[in-house]
Amino acid sequence: IRPFPICPAELLVLPAGLFFVVVVLFNRWYKIYAIY
Repeated sequence: IRPFPICPAELLVLPAGLFFVVVVLFNRWYKIYAIY
């Protein structure tokens, strides 16, 4: 396991994962606000 050299694939996967989490949280908030 090499901690320092980051693979280009990881640089693509990390922002995609963060974007996915943001979208999921935004969808939950949107549904909660849509009820009111």
